[in-house]
Amino acid sequence: MSHLRFLPFILLILTSVTNAMQRPKLDIVEINPRGTPDAAVIWLHGLGADGHDFEPVVTQLGLGDDFAVRFVFPHAPRLAVTI
Repeated sequence: MSHLRFLPFILLILTSVTNAMQRPKLDIVEINPRGTPDAAVIWLHGLGADGHDFEPVVTQLGLGDDFAVRFVFPHAPRLAVTI
């Protein structure tokens, strides 16, 4: 019966997955390479920014056409912030 000690943890995971599946998907900014991507970068922003704030990073990295990298910049949901 020692395996029952993991039951609350398993239920927590199942609840989290179910809740995540019910949430609406985030809007994103995507920058795709010309061909099929070999890699992807998902760039998360901080408070007060959105996905568009980091679009210039792609050209500033100077990766060139040799690197087929897909960049994804998600927008977080807007929340009221008080200080």
